[in-house]
Amino acid sequence: MQEARPGAASPEHLTIVLRRAGVLSEGRVKSVVVESSRQMLVSRVMRLRLEVDGQDGTAPASVFFMSSTLWALPVICTETIWGFVYE
Repeated sequence: MQEARPGAASPEHLTIVLRRAGVLSEGRVKSVVVESSRQMLVSRVMRLRLEVDGQDGTAPASVFFMSSTLWALPVICTETIWGFVYE
């Protein structure tokens, strides 16, 4: 059974976040799959696999996502980029 992902980890929202971070210029996130998830003391940490449409292969294949019980904190981690978005 596949784990449910938070609303902030939707393809539409991650497309916006990746564009703001300068990682995604033309494409869009088509789908998001939770590869792993771990409940911590005050947060949940996930690794999300992304399927991206219309990008030339420079978009990240996966992102690290952390959500808190107080607010959602998507954290994008690739080899060269760390983007923090508070919404």
